[in-house]
Amino acid sequence: MNDEALSALLPTISAAGEDTQQIIMGTPPAPTDLHGEVFRRTHDAAHAGTDSTLWWAEWSVLPSEDRALIDADDVDLWYQANPALGRRITLQTVQSERAAMDDDSFRRERLGVWDVERTSRVLPLEDWQACADPNLSDDGEPVALAIDIAPSRDSASIAAAGMTVDGHVWADVIENRRGTPEWVIPRLKAILEKQEARAVLIDVLSPAGSLIDPLEAEGIKVSRIGSSIMAAATAQLYDAVMSHDFRHLDQPSLNLAAAAARKRKLGDAWAWNRSNPDADITPLVAATLACTGRTYSRAKRPVKPVRARRKVTVW
Repeated sequence: MNDEALSALLPTISAAGEDTQQIIMGTPPAPTDLHGEVFRRTHDAAHAGTDSTLWWAEWSVLPSEDRALIDADDVDLWYQANPALGRRITLQTVQSERAAMDDDSFRRERLGVWDVERTSRVLPLEDWQACADPNLSDDGEPVALAIDIAPSRDSASIAAAGMTVDGHVWADVIENRRGTPEWVIPRLKAILEKQEARAVLIDVLSPAGSLIDPLEAEGIKVSRIGSSIMAAATAQLYDAVMSHDFRHLDQPSLNLAAAAARKRKLGDAWAWNRSNPDADITPLVAATLACTGRTYSRAKRPVKPVRARRKVTVW
């Protein structure tokens, strides 16, 4: 369950009268599981003892500072975390699960071991929240646009970036949609009819690279980004977040992408990891590219300007 789902349920629960209860059950969510935030927060509150109305029962192995030190093959730990083992659940069943699961998944699903979400997040929550400014003021210069598509091609994002009047780089996720990406080119054309842009950027090695030829066939010039520029763009965004020099509009899609983003090695540097099928990080990847487009020296003007520079960004 995520916060959005809980917010929708609470008024319904409250309407049932006094002394209502919420019963939440499950195994520890993976650190990249965007639907585990309510369960994770409930767990943390129970262990901190901060909620007198909360009753928490947990069957798990004793915690360790380093979860890798918990031996997933220790049968004694299997019994410790599973009171039904040897009764309702047979030892052979758990042995079969162990043979089929990797260490981390088995520790989480069968031994009840919680990941420490704060250590796995690349962009710390406190720093990301410090960069939120839903009421930022744009400097009126042409924006940079960028497109990203998920490896599974079931989600895509268009993002814009510019500068605030007080000199901070900002990013805005103009559109983030689930489903196949046929909508991207018509939506981008509509944006370019309203808004002057200095560049449209696409990572040529990403799934969005498939849009380059169709876009250019429509008369839209694309600034093609390679792996070295992608790594530099990721580093620049990371540094801007950590120094609080970045601004975003506190959009849910971008917030969730920032929470789920992990690193992948790219030469001696790193970029955003797309390998988690449960997390849509296309808003963050598109925002990262758009931000670097503000200063990219080889940027191509996507279309010839047809109207005067706008003081207000419109989509």
